Amino acid sequence: MEITRSKLFEIDAAARALDASVKNVKLAYALAKSLQKMEGEIAAVRKAGKPSKAFEEYNAKRGPIAAAHAVKDKEGKPTVFNNIYVILDQAGLDAALAPLQEEYAEAIADQKKQAEAMEEMMEGIVDIEFHKVPADMFEKDDIFTKDAAGLGQLLAPLFGSIIDIPV
Repeated sequence: MEITRSKLFEIDAAARALDASVKNVKLAYALAKSLQKMEGEIAAVRKAGKPSKAFEEYNAKRGPIAAAHAVKDKEGKPTVFNNIYVILDQAGLDAALAPLQEEYAEAIADQKKQAEAMEEMMEGIVDIEFHKVPADMFEKDDIFTKDAAGLGQLLAPLFGSIIDIPV
């Protein structure tokens, strides 16, 4: 089946979520087979997207500077929202980061180019032959998930069509 790499990552995440809650042995086997078929492509994409050592070094040095400029909670720890430090004085942080950004300018530019290339690559088409899961393999209480309908729609490539998972 031809799908975009970004959709493949979504299907992989949904299949893993479903796999963790399946009691039906045949269904668990079919999901495991499909997960195996996706692994190679996903591993290759992750490897291609890995930042350079220079950028990782920059990021490691940038983190403590950002933490030092972040809003502190009652215990004096940096406040984080959506995996980002809460910064009130952005100009102060920018000034503190300027020398580091200058030192790692090439690594930062390369990372931006890599991120753009990755975005383009994620919309590229891959051909994955999923291990099809017959929809009649589902029975009531086979799956414990609040979002079974959403998973059924997302996992349609594994089932051949959108299915209604009985919950």
